[in-house]
Amino acid sequence: MLRWLPNLVAWFAKLEPSTPGERQPPASAVGADAEARKPWVEHVEDLRRMLIRIALALFIGFNICLVFANRLLLFLEAPLRRVVSDPQSCLQSLNVTDSFVLAVKLSFYGGAILTMPLVI
Repeated sequence: MLRWLPNLVAWFAKLEPSTPGERQPPASAVGADAEARKPWVEHVEDLRRMLIRIALALFIGFNICLVFANRLLLFLEAPLRRVVSDPQSCLQSLNVTDSFVLAVKLSFYGGAILTMPLVI
């Protein structure tokens, strides 16, 4: 799928600065630190790996919250229960799928909150 990527990296590695005033690496980076630096492709691979971990964690968090979607809704209804004796009379479903969409949205947002430490 990404067969062109090594060729692109090799092409960028061959490029020389076009003007003498372009930014050069500092002298301290030329020594032992230059060997410790990772190439661009490794940074992209690290990013891909982290995005896959985040997506997997979000999927797991979504499924956990989907199990507890009704409890999440009851938790969010708590302030309304203090004001109104029957909160179900105030909440309306205007479409047939609104109840399902609400459960999915609550689960997604709850999963996003659960996975926020990994994302940050």
